[in-house]
Amino acid sequence: MSLKGNFGTFYLATILQLLGDDKKTGILRVTKDDKEVQVFLQDGVIIYAKGSHTKDQLGKLFLTNGNISEKQLQECLEISNQKKQAIGKVLVEKGYVTMEMLKKNICKQAENLIFDLFLWEKGDFEYKDVKIDLKGLKIVQINTMQILLEATRRIDELSLLKIQIPSDQIVFKVSEQKQKDEETLLNETEWRFLMKVDGSRTVRQIIEESGYDDFVTYQTLNALLLAGRIEKSEVIPPLVHAEKALLLITEMDSKKLRKDLDQLGFSRSSNIRMILNRILRDAVNAQELLSSISEESIKITTDEDIEQLRALKNSNKLPFLQNILILLWDSIKNRIS
Repeated sequence: MSLKGNFGTFYLATILQLLGDDKKTGILRVTKDDKEVQVFLQDGVIIYAKGSHTKDQLGKLFLTNGNISEKQLQECLEISNQKKQAIGKVLVEKGYVTMEMLKKNICKQAENLIFDLFLWEKGDFEYKDVKIDLKGLKIVQINTMQILLEATRRIDELSLLKIQIPSDQIVFKVSEQKQKDEETLLNETEWRFLMKVDGSRTVRQIIEESGYDDFVTYQTLNALLLAGRIEKSEVIPPLVHAEKALLLITEMDSKKLRKDLDQLGFSRSSNIRMILNRILRDAVNAQELLSSISEESIKITTDEDIEQLRALKNSNKLPFLQNILILLWDSIKNRIS
């Protein structure tokens, strides 16, 4: 059997119910932009799920839960990349987590991936009957009906949670009015998220770094917000900087840029100058711009380059590049502080 379409013609709930009723064995692929989620079914039961955008999320989930340290995670990620092994297998082999802990978190990650699919407003899907190779696959059994009921509840509740947090680009900081009598009322999950609120991370970054899904993150941040433990920061999120940068550089005259850099003393072979040129070349959209800035910031290593970037940013002599310069500086400041 083969089934193909988009969310405009089929609802995800309908697809999962159909595959479950027909006791299908195969893989359901759901895609949106550059994201892909694969849901594995055996005899109509969901047994596994993985996403292209959730690399290292399992390790981050263990880290956020306090099961492993940052050092242990980095060690296992290196082994995982070198040996082409799943991070979960490496963690178990090193003795950092038990097999029972691994299965529990794999199940949680799979559920979170599927829950997030119900929040996608658009997407394409394709199901194919295939024989699934279960070798090396940590099988979990996820009740489809329970998934559908919980997804419906989450959708309804998330719409209310987003009243207080309308965008995943909002930045929170720890409230200056700390109430000691409330500290003991925080549960473990709330404490974990509170530790990630630093006045610079966006909600989306917290989601990606925590290993938790959108719903749990919004729910926990709302609880911290209502408890007065966090408040919105005036920091401009990176994506906003990137969007502003795109508007400015579309009106930029390349000849003027070369002339301005010449007058500021940047030689044609200057590392900072070449980095800026590559960033501008790759500025297709806001996300690509952020990715390019992140990659190029790693190449700023010498004291001379760092000082040139600092001086250029502070001088504000290239206003059309100011947002890019801020993003570049933010990318390296933690490394040099």
